[in-house]
Amino acid sequence: KSDVGLQIQLGNAARFYADMVKLQWLYDENIISAAIYICFTKSSARESYASNLVSMERCLNELVLFQNILTLPVLVIGLDFVDR
Repeated sequence: KSDVGLQIQLGNAARFYADMVKLQWLYDENIISAAIYICFTKSSARESYASNLVSMERCLNELVLFQNILTLPVLVIGLDFVDR
């Protein structure tokens, strides 16, 4: 538990890249062995009042796109709102 980086990003999509660079640096320095990244799902981001929020689907696409650069293991968790 002490060697896993945790990032919760409920804000602007542009912060995803800064978050990943920081987590990759921690991984390269052997401070963490993996990361957990928590953000909204695409549907929850779309339904919020804010714009350009990071989404789980976009994170997963970007991680695949940059897989040769971002080599740390990342578990991406999407938060989804349910109307009740």
